[in-house]
Amino acid sequence: MDNTEIRRKIMAYVYEKNTKNTKCHVSRNELSEVLNLNDVQLDNNVLYLEEKGYLKLIKVLGSHFMMAQITAEGIDFVENPKKAEKSICATPDNSSNKTIFEKIVFWVFLFSISVFAVIDFFYATFAITYEIYLVFVLIAVLILSNSFDSLEIINVVKLRKEVSTVKKETEELKDKIFKISMSAISNSHVTNNIGGYELEKLKASDKPDNEEIEKKVKKELESKVKDSTENKEKIEKSDETPENEENNSTQLNKEVIQKLKESGISHFTILDKYLILEHISKNGFSDKDLIYEIGLKPIDSDNPLGTQANYYNGYLKTDVSGLFFRNIPYQDEKHAHLNIINQITNLLMSVYEYGKYKNMKSKLVITIFKFPNKRSKYWGDTISELKRNLLTPLSNGILELNFRELNETDIEEIEKEYNKLMRQATLPSDQSSILDFI
Repeated sequence: MDNTEIRRKIMAYVYEKNTKNTKCHVSRNELSEVLNLNDVQLDNNVLYLEEKGYLKLIKVLGSHFMMAQITAEGIDFVENPKKAEKSICATPDNSSNKTIFEKIVFWVFLFSISVFAVIDFFYATFAITYEIYLVFVLIAVLILSNSFDSLEIINVVKLRKEVSTVKKETEELKDKIFKISMSAISNSHVTNNIGGYELEKLKASDKPDNEEIEKKVKKELESKVKDSTENKEKIEKSDETPENEENNSTQLNKEVIQKLKESGISHFTILDKYLILEHISKNGFSDKDLIYEIGLKPIDSDNPLGTQANYYNGYLKTDVSGLFFRNIPYQDEKHAHLNIINQITNLLMSVYEYGKYKNMKSKLVITIFKFPNKRSKYWGDTISELKRNLLTPLSNGILELNFRELNETDIEEIEKEYNKLMRQATLPSDQSSILDFI
């Protein structure tokens, strides 16, 4: 069966398949089994039909096709065989001629080597060395392998190269998929893009509609004020008592500490306010409208379990924008920046959504502070990594990063304020515990 007949059969079979289903692709194995063709016959003729535009092929790893589909020109070829007769028969059987020629060259080459070997052996000239024999053998292998398409050396090299390329692309694709998956998981934890955001404390400070809640608030407030007054009187009396009344003084100190715990007073609370006020003073803002301990949470949520709020150490509305403050203690670890970036990303998304919902400019002010006399092996690396990874929000003006190394003077100031509150045993001016109760 010559190539012309093979091409007619291939076109007729693919045409019949595509007539039943226009989107059908005929596989390589199907053509080979149905038409009883070997790989050389199938590849040469199918590739020829593709060059003529009669077939559309799906190839993988080089020139070996996997699927074939007929084109509009191919349909015209099958339905008008006389019109395409010249086209299909115009090309001679180059592959067959090529194979015969290469086989002739191979046998001539092999005969020549044999003659050289016999002459060299019987006449003992030893003109042909082992190295020359090796070169002859390699040339013979090349000529022989080039006679079979499936063993062609060039195809083997191309195949190895394409396999390595596919492996590399697969690894890159896996990395991209992993990064996209992690990004999606991270974003799902950050926030749900629903109606908007509101300040939890500002909402809480509005007058409650429910009378029962209002009564509870008033009652709690009166209780706190009463307890604070009693503690103050006890402290004043304790200053006048003699030193031998040690038991009474110890009991009073326990009560004061208990009240401090209830009202949320701690060294960290004072430290947070200290850092916020320092930043406000440095930038020339007024602390008149400063609110401590606020939360941002989505509103209009359909989640029956509620939506977790992101909390900030303070909020200040200026003429230009709304500033959200958050202080983060530094941990001297090699990958400390990863945890900090995760925290900042969560906080930043809420701030951004709040600003967009309120149609105002909002900014997150992060202060990463380090205590004195603490190990700081990775302090410089952490600063560099944070600035590099958070470059986009920093350049867009929605994030400000501050790095603060506390000294002994700062600690003394915080300790003085703490001792002062211990003496007064009163609630802070912002009354955050009562607002939290609301």
